[in-house]
Amino acid sequence: MVRHRAFRDPSVLLGAIRDLIPAHTYFSTAYYQEPTAAMEEKGWKGADLVFDIDADHLDTPCKPSHDKWKCKACGTVGNGGAPRICPKCKNDRMEEQTWLCDQCLRQAKEETTKLLEILYSDLGVEPSNLRIFFSGHRGYHVHVYSTQLQVMGEEERREIASYVLGQALDPQLHELNEVNVGGVKVIEGPQLGQPGWRGRMVEGIYDVLSEEGERLGLSPAQVKTIKTQDRDEFFKRPFWSSVKGFGLSTWKNLSVKAVDRRSAKIDTVVTTDVHRLIRLPGTLNGHTGLLTMQVPRERLDEFDPFRDSLAFHGEMRVRVKDAPQFRLAERQFGPYLNEEVELPSYAAMLLLCKRRAEPVI
Repeated sequence: MVRHRAFRDPSVLLGAIRDLIPAHTYFSTAYYQEPTAAMEEKGWKGADLVFDIDADHLDTPCKPSHDKWKCKACGTVGNGGAPRICPKCKNDRMEEQTWLCDQCLRQAKEETTKLLEILYSDLGVEPSNLRIFFSGHRGYHVHVYSTQLQVMGEEERREIASYVLGQALDPQLHELNEVNVGGVKVIEGPQLGQPGWRGRMVEGIYDVLSEEGERLGLSPAQVKTIKTQDRDEFFKRPFWSSVKGFGLSTWKNLSVKAVDRRSAKIDTVVTTDVHRLIRLPGTLNGHTGLLTMQVPRERLDEFDPFRDSLAFHGEMRVRVKDAPQFRLAERQFGPYLNEEVELPSYAAMLLLCKRRAEPVI
């Protein structure tokens, strides 16, 4: 690791990168009086508010098809995300082999979109003070540049992270309650279109009720009731008290699931860290060979990481050990198993960076 470097001119930075040829390049989101001094002598002045959304931390259904893990203690292997402890020997030392696919990055983009909506509508962040970056691997970074927010400490940033995640949100403090109206108990709650988590909770209710009821912990009778509802008309009336068999406890449980559905799955460690190092835009991600790059807000929906972040040209011959099927640009590659192939350099570099292949000299 080469750390504590400062550059006053982009050309000097570029020269240092060319000399060092690092696999990964990061910069500090913090501002210091003396950037090159030891940490305790730098003189912290503030830090940008940064959010990281990574498919590694998302429960995507595609993981079993392309991710693998191996216990370093006993050698037990499995597909998908690594368990916290080995099911065989109970050791917690795991070796993971991850991949990236359209579904991974599509879900990461959806989480990023949810984050942007919360930042704009709830926290009052001006779009002009915000930048979105593709990480070059399995997610997105969102940087907020604000002199007012720069001076926040870890606790204040933790509160923002907690709000974005909807952590410990109590539905009853958001107007979901049972009230007595003329001697009749009636359930009242937030309505669609209300600001903040109230309206967002209702939108999430619509999402979760679109799933199979059994997965929501509902009884057979409640599942049958939901299936008979006209979804388009459902939220046009005071639905909290109009669904037969749904009491306050049922709505509270569904609201908790709705909040989880509408929250943005950020990495809280990144957001709360006031000394954070994060990938430098315009550099290559050493895990993929893809470009870490800014994504204009208006192009986020159409941005295609597997097309727009390619950095290499030409052809390259590699021996592939093992790789799933994948897409880059408009082409499909693989699956490969112990074979020598000639590929576009951007595809070969992905396999090399993922340690799935070796160059053929």
